[in-house]
Amino acid sequence: MQAAIIFVELYPDVTLLAGLALACLAVSVAAGLADTRRSRRTNLDRVGFMPWRTLSIICLFVAASLAYLAWKDWMGG
Repeated sequence: MQAAIIFVELYPDVTLLAGLALACLAVSVAAGLADTRRSRRTNLDRVGFMPWRTLSIICLFVAASLAYLAWKDWMGG
């Protein structure tokens, strides 16, 4: 526990970027599940308006970019 607190104090930018990356990854997973649910619907006339697949891909790209920036900042680059 003490090591985690020291890490947060030493690298506040890394923890912020990593936290945002995890949040974007969670949104991407939720959007992927919603897209799967929409593709398996029984009433084909109830399409919906949210582009779940596009939202999932965009969030996954943002999460990967933020994770890369956090890793690069952590390694000192």
